[in-house]
Amino acid sequence: MWNTRDAQRSWPPEVLLNLGRRLICARYLAGSPIKAIRLAEDIAYNMRRAHGPRAPVTIETYELLAQLYTSMGQTYQSKAASEKTGPLAQEYFKKALGVHEDILRLIVHEHGSGDDSDDELDTTAYLLAKEGVNVKKQEGQPTAALDAENIDKSAIALRHLQLLKLAYQRLGGWPKSYDEYERLNAQVFRTFGAEAKWKGVQGTEKWSAKEFGNGKADSQDGGFRGIQDWALGSDKIILQAQNGPQQGGANGMQVSELHTTSEQAVAYA
Repeated sequence: MWNTRDAQRSWPPEVLLNLGRRLICARYLAGSPIKAIRLAEDIAYNMRRAHGPRAPVTIETYELLAQLYTSMGQTYQSKAASEKTGPLAQEYFKKALGVHEDILRLIVHEHGSGDDSDDELDTTAYLLAKEGVNVKKQEGQPTAALDAENIDKSAIALRHLQLLKLAYQRLGGWPKSYDEYERLNAQVFRTFGAEAKWKGVQGTEKWSAKEFGNGKADSQDGGFRGIQDWALGSDKIILQAQNGPQQGGANGMQVSELHTTSEQAVAYA
């Protein structure tokens, strides 16, 4: 479905998005982690280009990708002594750290990611809007999963700061100059640090990886934990999908129309 432009165009975005995520999980649990990761990279890339880097579904998909990277790293780490897969493990831990780092950069910057990225001006929604096409669902409001305004930036930043810490511990250090993370940390706390939920939260200056590394961290959080609900959506959404095409709205198929290959640069990693 993700490799063709002729997929189920009548399906609502929620169904397509849930189906994609569940296919990723099924591949991983069936013993094909590399295929799962490649599919997650493709879908995450397409979500970013179609709906923008801050759309809830984009952030969720990249978090799932980071979980897969982490668990793949743990798998290689467990074989490091006998099969010398330590460098591969480090590479995956590094990829996971990169995902959390860039999500934080996107959250603290209103436009772009703090670099020269032009994501905001190159999404399908933006390009369609230039032609007078408004990407809305039937009721005239953005689908929640695709609406970048429908996110709690503070909560997302808090979560990914913690996940960044765990990724840093698993890797055993910073993959780039600490100055970059110090600046990011300052931006995060300048933006959200005064909020009550951030009271007592420690920044990067308090972190240490001395007791960690080689996949070890304070918590198992950030790894792939499977999926509990395999449903593709609520009964209402499934019925809507069965009843045929939606009227006057985008059905999320920009995702398949923007399909990329895993050889192309993964936006966050």
